[in-house]
Amino acid sequence: MRAFSFVIDSLDYSGNARLLLSLCNYLKQKQHKVSIICLGKPTPWSQILQSADIPLEHLNSNGLWDVSSLLKLRTWLGKSEANELHAVSLNALESISLASPSFLPRCILWGLPTKPVKYGFLRRKLLPCAKAILDRKSTRLNSSHI
Repeated sequence: MRAFSFVIDSLDYSGNARLLLSLCNYLKQKQHKVSIICLGKPTPWSQILQSADIPLEHLNSNGLWDVSSLLKLRTWLGKSEANELHAVSLNALESISLASPSFLPRCILWGLPTKPVKYGFLRRKLLPCAKAILDRKSTRLNSSHI
């Protein structure tokens, strides 16, 4: 049995939240352990996840620099028993990097932006690190299949 932890910025009605809901239900059916922390506030989809007995915590964050939310996220990350840590958005990855950078190497980021966007300082520093992590993982995967 594997354990998966997911960090998502919001469970509003969006593609990321819908995908996470479906994936967590599937993983739960396959007897895997799943836990989610949401940076935002509770939504109707939060109730669906909780009714499926999926541990879910909300930080009710007031933005990226909300120190109390970052401390709660750091505590949650430290207690996590997950084999895999998934950052469901770039905002989630930014929060993980601020809360506890030591978790970045084991993070799996769901997609990188494909079109040019004006980034702030943190994203300019974080994106190359995320791309390097993805490149290392894909290189390991490709070489292991040869």
